[in-house]
Amino acid sequence: SSIDVTNDDNFWAMSKNGVFVSSGKQTFDSLCVQCHLPSLRGKGENPAAVGPDLTDTAWIHGGTPKEVYHTVATGVLAKGMPAWEPVLGQKKVAEVVAYILSKHQQGEPIAVQVSP
Repeated sequence: SSIDVTNDDNFWAMSKNGVFVSSGKQTFDSLCVQCHLPSLRGKGENPAAVGPDLTDTAWIHGGTPKEVYHTVATGVLAKGMPAWEPVLGQKKVAEVVAYILSKHQQGEPIAVQVSP
């Protein structure tokens, strides 16, 4: 069964489902912590970290769930962020997004910041 990766509500529902969040955390902990740190806070915790903070409400590439999915799926090669969808597949990427969103509230303000 494929996941509708264009539907923000689907991602928010996944972010409240412990199975998806736990699976997403496992993937995050094995692949994403090198740049975003185990806390997901990245540069917010340690300026030397490669990846940005994923727990605040400032987003460089858009903070709606479908935009976060797109960033993880297609990568940001200029910043050293790989395209994960070809490696992981759609379901695992969606689970990682659910894990990230589990640290957020639906409807919170989203600020798009220009990356330094």
